[in-house]
Amino acid sequence: MTLTLEQFFDRHTMSVHLRENLPPMAKRGRPGEWNLVPIGEKAFTFKELAEIADEILDYVETHDDAVIEDDWEQARVIQLRDLRIVITTYPFSNALEITAVKPTMQKSLESYSLDPKLFDRLAKKAEGILISGSPGAGKSTFAAAVADFYASQGKIVKTIEKPRDLSVDERITQYQMLEDDPEKTGDILLLMRPDYVIYDEVRKSRDFEVYSDLRLSGIGLVGVVHATNPMDAIQRFVSRIDIGLIPSIIDTVIFIERGEISDVYSLQMTVKVPTGMVSGDLARPVIVISDFLKNKPRYEMFSFGEQVVLIPIGAAKGSRKSSKKLPLSEIKEELAYIIEHNNFEVEQIGNSSIRIYLPRNQISSFIGKNGSNIREIERMLSVSIDVEPRTYVNDASLPQSKQVKIIEEKKNLIILVGSDFAGKNVDLMIGPQTVFSGTVNFSGEIRLSKKKTTAKRLVKFVENADSPLTVIER
Repeated sequence: MTLTLEQFFDRHTMSVHLRENLPPMAKRGRPGEWNLVPIGEKAFTFKELAEIADEILDYVETHDDAVIEDDWEQARVIQLRDLRIVITTYPFSNALEITAVKPTMQKSLESYSLDPKLFDRLAKKAEGILISGSPGAGKSTFAAAVADFYASQGKIVKTIEKPRDLSVDERITQYQMLEDDPEKTGDILLLMRPDYVIYDEVRKSRDFEVYSDLRLSGIGLVGVVHATNPMDAIQRFVSRIDIGLIPSIIDTVIFIERGEISDVYSLQMTVKVPTGMVSGDLARPVIVISDFLKNKPRYEMFSFGEQVVLIPIGAAKGSRKSSKKLPLSEIKEELAYIIEHNNFEVEQIGNSSIRIYLPRNQISSFIGKNGSNIREIERMLSVSIDVEPRTYVNDASLPQSKQVKIIEEKKNLIILVGSDFAGKNVDLMIGPQTVFSGTVNFSGEIRLSKKKTTAKRLVKFVENADSPLTVIER
């Protein structure tokens, strides 16, 4: 039985778009290279479009090769053979609309003409893979090719999809979300112990968490993520999991553009002084993100205060070549125009390096998103800049500090500051060193999750300190 909707498709059609009061339209071409073209001159009436929708729903009820994946009052998602169909109506949409998407090609991994180095990595080493790209770039097609490749190697492969529209080998079992709950779906898959799971559309926070849990349990994961560039795909994990776990969860990022592999990156954790810093005491865990095929580091990701920074390697160094170095006195004058309230100290630490001491609450804005501000300041001043929190010194003009107590609960770290600091911004100090800055709640406490790096670092400071932990209003 051929449905009316199927008659709008030919072998070049990627999707068909039907909407009341408009003529039918279709995307024709291939991933990354398509055009939206009219496929009829007459506009559909509501009645005509409703008849097509009813025909689809009647087919689902009487045939085994179609299923309703999601069913809401104003929207339905249907998988009919290889067609993914979405039907929406008022008030969810302002008109009756039917959208049908069909995979235009099914490719094998060999058809991508992979570099032998990448093919070897996928076959033997990569187990935390992110396939990223913009919508329609060909991510799912490549993910299906990877799934078929692993199945052909005698691996047990499962998929998590919503809806189930990957075109994969019949040896691969495809799963939808169990009760629309990624955690329940992940729990079931853990019991099955597959070798690889293809997680199509890692999108919401719970998807990222389940992806991470499955990967950390030892299962190979291939995740499909919408992103405009490879670094965006990695950064979508940053706000959801501890940065130190990222290389254990993601080891390979593949960016797809126009249906082909555009970039491949590998991730590795190391302890080093981040590029652009010169002081040895600034060494810390750094994620080095390298161009896998050229084996060259391209980015570094690390924690700086409360912010996770992603820095392109070599960008600042190359931009300073033509700049003239300023004396320290002039550097201070220039910084006075830049830094809020002029509340800073600066010292020379090398021939072309300075260290700036700032209040902790100003560090993030000084660095800027992904280090954009500090790179521009380095270029302007022709110096490499280290930034450290400004600490209080013994000065009678400063407010006196008060000793505080820490209580460890099962999940949280509670810092008992006192009701006299309620609602205020404070610095926690050990001797003259500021070790944490935050806001006290109206119960006179600061609560930190014990999972956070900040809490772990604070406990370590207190355990190794000779002086008590004190608080001072910022």
